[in-house]
Order: sequence, then structure tokens, then C-alpha cells
Amino acid sequence: LTMNTGSGVVAFKADGNGYIHQAAQPVYHAYGNASSGSIESGDNGVPLGFDSESSFSRGITDSNSRSRFTVPVAGIYYIHCTIGGSLTTSSQAGDGVELEFKKNGSTFPASSHFPAETFGSESGQEWSLNATILMDLAANDYVEAVLENIGSTTASWGHRYFIMYKIM
Repeated sequence: LTMNTGSGVVAFKADGNGYIHQAAQPVYHAYGNASSGSIESGDNGVPLGFDSESSFSRGITDSNSRSRFTVPVAGIYYIHCTIGGSLTTSSQAGDGVELEFKKNGSTFPASSHFPAETFGSESGQEWSLNATILMDLAANDYVEAVLENIGSTTASWGHRYFIMYKIM
């Protein structure tokens, strides 16, 4: 089964093995390990930027140093982000950090949705934070990944990636 656009481009194809191919399905993959930085309390709510995007990214546009991702069409989107680095100061007890998503500038669904994790307890200790969510987005809505609840602990970051694609 094949469906073409008005210009003859294959928009949808289901092959004999049951695999479905959707050439225009929005998908985005950004990553970054070429640059690094430090994380401190002044970075609360600042969108995370990414160095590069994968060649297969399509439909979803990025702006603001690959930190804001705008969808072209309404639907349910799968979104995932991972960031990691190392602790540069000793962590304070109860100083948990949250990796959160913002939808059109507001935390979605709420900051209580995202678990708090520590950067570690000793300088040099490695850490990573992960967050995954499904979002119902309208055309031209945008998503950003941010760190929140950063207290007096400081850390460095380097490795990170962001994945977003329309599932329905």
C-alpha cells in the first residue's frame, strides 16, 4: 500500500512485511559533547543547548542554539533528554536537581512530575539525569529541556542528547 503526495512523492508506504514508512514523520535528534560548561544556581530554567543534529532529523525545527524545538504539526510527541557530567563541589544534603521540559515556556506538566537527583557527594563524581515524557502539541508549539532546583552545588556538563518524534 502506497500513498503519494500531489507531487508524486511517497508520503506513506506499508510493505509486504508490514513495515510502515512515513517519509515526512517529524523526528529530531540533537546531541552535544563537543562543548561543555558549568552548572550553578544561576542556570535554573535556562534551556539546554546542543552542538549538533543528526542528518535524519526532519520536520521539527530548532532555534536558540539548538535549545528550542518547534513542531510543524499537531499530535502526540515522545520526548527524551539525557545530560551528564561531573561534580565540581561537594553536594549539600537535599540538593536535588531536576531535568524538566518546558512547553511554550512553561514547565509541563508540573515540576513535581520530574524526580530530583543529586549530582553526587564528592568532587569529581560523575552524574547523569534523564527525563522522558509524552506531550500533546499543537502546530508551532515548542519544547525546551531545562535544569531546575540547582542549589549551591556546582557541576560540569558535557555529554547530552535530545530526542523528539511524533507518535500519533
